[in-house]
Amino acid sequence: MEALLERVLVGHLGLCVDGEPYVVPIGFVYHDGRIYFHSYPRGRKIEAMRRNPRVCFQVEEVGRLLPGSTPCKFSVEYRSVIIYGRVRFLEEAEERLKALRLLLRKYGASEAAEDLSEGMLGDVLVGEITVEEMTGRCSP
Repeated sequence: MEALLERVLVGHLGLCVDGEPYVVPIGFVYHDGRIYFHSYPRGRKIEAMRRNPRVCFQVEEVGRLLPGSTPCKFSVEYRSVIIYGRVRFLEEAEERLKALRLLLRKYGASEAAEDLSEGMLGDVLVGEITVEEMTGRCSP
């Protein structure tokens, strides 16, 4: 499961907004049992998490189609992970810098990660999801 979380580039963040499900794709990095992401500090996603920090996070990797003898026997290769946890927004500059550097390195911007400084943080919000439960599934 952790290897999949380290490989996948986009995850899906599940929230509850006014009693309705809301799912949004996000870039993320998995590190030491936590998911880190960055965001603009305002908007539907952020407001929902401030009201209810319980979140669900999901990633998947899809392979080839597996034909079947009948339409109901068709399948697809896949691996997936679902995480349940709580989000908090990092306040300390050093915490935010560490998480943003991890994100930059994951997405191939190692030089930018080294150049990142506190003065560049601006109003970038950094979220941390602490993993409380993690499940995984796969098909052949």
